[in-house]
This record gives sequence, C-alpha cells and structure tokens, in this order.
Amino acid sequence: MALSFGVLDAAERPPISAYASLPQFEGLDVSQDGDRVLMLRPFGESEHLVVLDLRTQSSKLILASDPSKFLFNWCVFKTDVRIVCSVRAYVLLTAGPMGFDRWYPEGRAIVTRLMAVDADGSNYVQLVPSAVTKLAGDVVWNDQAQDRIVNWLPDDPNDVLIELNREDARFPSVYKLDVRKNTLRHEVTFHPPISDWYANMAGKVALGVGLRDITPHLFLPDGKGYREFDVTRLSKSDTHDILGVSPDGDSVYAAFDSGSGRSALHEVRLRDVSIARTWVDDPEFDVWGKLLWDLPTQRPFALLYQRDYPSIVWFDDAWKAKFDAIDRALPGTRNIPMNWSHDGSVVVFASTSPPSAPVYYLYEDRAKKITKIGSPYPNIPAEALGETKAVRYVARDGLPISAYLTLPPAVEPKKLPTIILPHGGPFARDTGGFDYWPQFFASRGYAVLQPNYRGSIGYGTSFQQAGYGQWGEAMQNDVIDGLKWLVASGVTDPARVCIVGGSYGGYAALVAAYKTPELFRCAVSFAGVADLRAMKQKLDYFQFGKVTRVRLPPDNELDRNSPIANVDRIGVPLLIVHGDQDRVVYIEQSTSFVAALEKAGKPHQFILQPGGDHFLSVTSQRLQLFEAMESFMQAHLAPAPN
Repeated sequence: MALSFGVLDAAERPPISAYASLPQFEGLDVSQDGDRVLMLRPFGESEHLVVLDLRTQSSKLILASDPSKFLFNWCVFKTDVRIVCSVRAYVLLTAGPMGFDRWYPEGRAIVTRLMAVDADGSNYVQLVPSAVTKLAGDVVWNDQAQDRIVNWLPDDPNDVLIELNREDARFPSVYKLDVRKNTLRHEVTFHPPISDWYANMAGKVALGVGLRDITPHLFLPDGKGYREFDVTRLSKSDTHDILGVSPDGDSVYAAFDSGSGRSALHEVRLRDVSIARTWVDDPEFDVWGKLLWDLPTQRPFALLYQRDYPSIVWFDDAWKAKFDAIDRALPGTRNIPMNWSHDGSVVVFASTSPPSAPVYYLYEDRAKKITKIGSPYPNIPAEALGETKAVRYVARDGLPISAYLTLPPAVEPKKLPTIILPHGGPFARDTGGFDYWPQFFASRGYAVLQPNYRGSIGYGTSFQQAGYGQWGEAMQNDVIDGLKWLVASGVTDPARVCIVGGSYGGYAALVAAYKTPELFRCAVSFAGVADLRAMKQKLDYFQFGKVTRVRLPPDNELDRNSPIANVDRIGVPLLIVHGDQDRVVYIEQSTSFVAALEKAGKPHQFILQPGGDHFLSVTSQRLQLFEAMESFMQAHLAPAPN
C-alpha cells in the first residue's frame, strides 16, 4: 500500500520543480519614463536580464549570466533606457596586505562588478575603470566590491554616486560614476574608520558611519574635517539602520531604539544630532524596513516594514489614495509598491493573498489600468498551498516566542509528521510571506514550524540581545520548546519529527542531533556551521568580524556547542548538503564534520555541490537539495507499521 501523508496523493502533488525552480520573476524595475519594465528571469541554470517594452508589449533578453563566470545580483533603470546591473563572481584571490598594519590570510572571496547596457541591448560596458598608478599606468588595486551605490541621483542623467575602496583597501572614498562614459570623478576622500557613506538625491554627502571597536560612530562633515558622534548616546541598542537622507541633506531618517525598547523610525537633525521627529513607532515590533521615495519631491511617501506580516505606513495622501483604489480593485489582497516611474504614474506592485505566492501587477495611472505580469511560482496550484499563520508560545524561561506554523492543505491538524525549520542569520527573522521551503514540505503532508528564537530581529532590543552568546544554548532551547508546544497542542506526532535548516538553521539542526536526539528522527543541514571554534578564528580575517565574535559563545563554551566536538553523541541520521563555492560558511565546515562522522561510524548522507554557493543560485542545485530532502523525509518520517 502506498503511504499518504496528506490529502494530496503522490500523483496529485506538484512536482519538486514547482517549488525548487528559480522564481519566474525577480527584481522588477520600471524605467524613468514608465515605458519599460526590466526583470530577472530564469533560463536554464540561472537568471538573465529581460526587458518588457510596454508600448509594443514585447520582451527581449538583454544580458545572459553564466554561473561559471558571474550571476546577477540586481538590475536598475538609471534613465529611460540606460540599465545598470550588479553581478557577482566567486573567486580565489591572492591573500595579502590590507592596509599597512594587517594581512588578509584567506583568498576566497565574492567580487561584485557593475555593468551598463541600453534597453535594446546596445552600448554594453563593464563599469568602473581599473585603478592604475599615475606614472607607470600599472594596475595597482581593484576593489573587491564595486557595486555599493551611495545614491542613484535620479535627476542626473549620467552619474551615480558610488563608494569604492580605491585609495585605501579598507575604507572607501566616494566617486561620481558616469554610466555612459565609464569615467570616475573623485568626490570625498576616505576617512578611517568610515565604512559607509550617505548622501541625498542631489549628491550632497551628509555623513559617514564607522566602528570604533564595536561601537558605531557618525562622522559629520563640518568644512574643516568631521565631527564625530557616538551613536550609543542616541540609540539604546547596538544596532541602527540609516534609511535615507532628507532633501536638504540636513537630517537623516534612521531606525533605532531611542529608549522605548524597540526601534522606531526617527528623523535625526545632523546639526546637533538630535531627534527632530519620530515618524513611526510600533508598540509591538521594531520598525526596521524600507523607505519608499517620491522622486520629484525627493521625500519618502511610505514606510514598508514587518510586523507579523508586511505592513505599510503612508506619509503621502496621493500615494495612499492610489493604493486604496488598487486594494478595492483586488479585494482580499495585500498590495505593496515595488518600483515606479520617476513621476509615479506607472507602478509595479506585489499582490499577496495568503497562502498564495505573490502576483506582480502593473498599474498605469493615466489609464487607471491594472495588468497582471505573473507569479514567481506559477506552477503551484492553490489546492497545494498550506495555510501559514503567526503563532506564539512560551519558552522554558518564560520568554514569549513568535513563530510561523504552516499546515498541509485540507488535513486535520492532529498528529502530523512535522518539520522544525529554524531560520539562518541568526540575527535575522522569518516573516509571514510566501516561502517556498515550508510550502514544499506542507505539500508533502508535513506541518512546518519556523520559530523566531531569541536573537531574531524585529521583536525589540532586549529580545535580540537575549540571543547574544546563546548559540546552542537558550537560542536552541527556544527551537526545542517550539516542538514541545506543537506536541502538547496535538498538532505533531512526536514520533515523526525532523529538523531542517540552512546556515545557522543548519547549525541548529546539527546541535539538535546530539543534544536532543530523542526528539527527532532525522536532521538536515544545508550550508550549516559545524565548528564554532574554526568559525570564530576565521572571523579575525574580516574587517567587521569582531562584531560577530562578541555574539558567539565565550571560548570556554565553544566545544560543548560545536557539533564537530560532539560527533560521538549524534543520535539521528543526517543529510548534509554544501556548495564548494560558499563564501559565507566555508565548505570545510561540512567536509571536516563529515570526516568525523565517517570516523565515528554515524549514519549520514553528504552531497557536495560543485560550484554551489550559500544562496542556491543555480536551478539544478536547488532541485538536487529538494529531491534529496524529499527522499530523506520519506525514509525517516514514514508512519510506524501497525
């Protein structure tokens, strides 16, 4: 007899490719005049640049990527026809000096470059000319990251403001880059320890931000040099986010905790570094998000941020009225602007109606017309989607934990096989939007819990800081307590549970395999950390590694919280998948761990993905992972025989 985990029999379930293929549309962007929309679309193994001409209703492939050479990060219309794209490549550099006082011992790197091309495919150029010595003309240094746009300068037809580590290998200077002539003009000289610069849309550089040890400082130009300001005098948290600069360049919009215990959106006056106005303050959630800008006025018209689900706060009545009309035209949906023409008359927006994947639409103000572009996951039928709902449970020490529970479609939520799916980061969070991982598992009959354990962002300063130093400890307990809550509520069959995760989530899965093996039948790690001591040592290679080091367990707790030091305690079968071009979690984290598993005789399956990165950027590698997970779950989570 065939086993059935849910209402969808095997013949009815969407194929794995419906979930694991690259999204059909990403990165949609409208030209300044509103006549064209660009997008990244998958063909073969990776995404390529395609332009849709709204006048002729025709589309054209403009630039194709090659995973062995480069992959797209993003593309943006600079003008009506000129497009700028960021691409990345995984390379092995020669390790060497970083400035006068430091050596960089690790040569594996991600390099980013800018390309420019017209909307018809002509006038292609790789941007940012190579640096050369003044006398000999020899190339002396090329910045590893060359796509850090400070401001797009929307009213300038040719230039963007960009920061480059060109004069110094560690600290960037600011340049104007002509995206047609490919010329650079120096604007602001590097100033240690500034690592990021901010400017208004007119190109006025308003401030720089850098770290003194691990404390952020603002550096404010005063005509003679820079006034320096310790951010902790204003913010009660160790994190802040500058979202933009005011039109006059005299203030910035920033998200930080000014004393309420949560981040709010403030306007900070730079003259005296004081709060001029608090724009958005949420009593439950941190206000971390994205400002949406009206280009003619150069002022924000809305804030998009995350509560349990995406939320938008409008500052402009005309924009709000426009989306009120869209909401009425598409009842029962959440509609979020993604990109728009310079005058705002043509808008691409995402329309969501949980649990479905978003659908992208084009709104044209003049015609009051809405045109469907499509869904990034068009091959998942509605009947195969599981409901995702925000839930709360209480950890063993009394701390409330937020999570998302996705249930398989049309199945009574009792005694279900279950996947525990902790997010990566770890200082990140899961959201209530469509996620192809839990939807894939739900279509196979599994309940899926995504816990936002302590340390996750979005739930207040104390909640985030409660995760510092808690890898494998209280953060892990929060994940386990989520499983225990599901079992107590009757949703989960305690005999059929697997823990799955990527990056930090993979680490949490491996820790569960030796700390609480009695609770799980299996564990899956994609690109997971297995050796905290090795990771902590490698953080010294990076300029801002100390910020991460202080959030890891102290040295005397590393071994008890490292899977590689506890291989003898592993008590469940493991599936481990890792790409050898991963530049976030190095491949040795998995290969060394697998060698230890083999020596200890522990059951495991290891898939090394040649050319694979941390983001599953290639179609065949996504499919390979999801096929392996499906087989692994079927083998280990099948009901016990009667």
